[in-house]
Amino acid sequence: MFYINLFVAILLILGVYSAVHALLNKKDSRAAFGWIAACLFIPLIGPLLYFIFGVNRVHTRAKKLKHILSDKNLPPNGISKSNYLEKQIPHSLSNIQKVSHRITGLPLVCVENIETFFSSDETYQSMLNAIKLAN
Repeated sequence: MFYINLFVAILLILGVYSAVHALLNKKDSRAAFGWIAACLFIPLIGPLLYFIFGVNRVHTRAKKLKHILSDKNLPPNGISKSNYLEKQIPHSLSNIQKVSHRITGLPLVCVENIETFFSSDETYQSMLNAIKLAN
């Protein structure tokens, strides 16, 4: 009898925890309500499905990266910080800019010195040179 009560208590705690997590992290109220109902009324399966499918891991990872990169928000070599931040993104990339900002919270920046490589040898050599310059 003790083990049954313990199992029920664990299911209740898991359901409540996942419901509160959904309430605090879901921006769409309909999605939050659906996940809360699933977590509370379908023991074990609801919380399990929520933590597999309901948690947005891309957004969570982007938040972590945002905190890491906020201290290292430096422009690439050879570009002054004022020019780096003032460059305008072409209108053709506006959708990419919106998605990038929505996921990471960081601005998309425009850099003028892009090199195109036509063979793997050129690409590999360029990467090796960049690594040497980074040290």
